Amino acid sequence: DAGLLGAALPAPLGGLGLGGAALLGLLRGLGRLSLPVGRVYEGHDNALRLILRYGTPAQVARAARDARAGELFGVWNTEDGPGLRVVEGPQGLSLTGGKTFASGLGHVTRTLLPAEAGGGRVMVLLPREREAGVPDLSFWQPLGMRATVSGRVDYTGARVGPEDLIGQPGDYYRQPEFGGGALRFLAVQLGGADAV
Repeated sequence: DAGLLGAALPAPLGGLGLGGAALLGLLRGLGRLSLPVGRVYEGHDNALRLILRYGTPAQVARAARDARAGELFGVWNTEDGPGLRVVEGPQGLSLTGGKTFASGLGHVTRTLLPAEAGGGRVMVLLPREREAGVPDLSFWQPLGMRATVSGRVDYTGARVGPEDLIGQPGDYYRQPEFGGGALRFLAVQLGGADAV
C-alpha cells in the first residue's frame, strides 16, 4: 500500500508524519500479524527516516516521490569481511563487496547501504536496477522467517553517483536514529510475542 509506505513522510511531503507512539503501535501490530512483514516494513521506515534526516532537499524529494509511488526501501547494514566499500576508479565511483541478512530481496527497490569510503562510513542509496550480481537466497534460511526473503547480495561493480551518497561519513551511527532503529525493531518483536 503506497499510503503505508509513505506514512513516515511529513505531511508537506504527502505523508502522515507517523512517529513516536503511533509508529511503535503500527510496528507492534504488524509484528503481531506477521514478523516477516514487520521486519521488512521497519527497514523501509528506517531508510526513509535516515534520508529525511541526512539527505539533501533533492534526495528527500526523490525518496518521498518514490515512497508515495509504492517503492519499498530497506537498510542493509550487515556484512561479512571485507564488507561493502565505495571505490574510485577511472569511470568514477563504484561499489565492491556485499551485504548479508538483506531482507526483502526481490521486493526492496531502494536499498540504503552503509559502506566504507575514504572519509569513513557513508550511506549509499541504490535503486534495484543498479544492483550487481545475483542475490544468494540460500545464505539464511531461519525457521519462521523465510518469508523475509533474506540473503546475501554482491554489489561489486555497481555504479554510484554523488546524488546516491546520503549525508556525511558517520551519520548512520548518529543518535537518535541509530538507537531508534533498535526500539522500532523491538516493537515488531513485541507484536510477535503478543501473537504467541
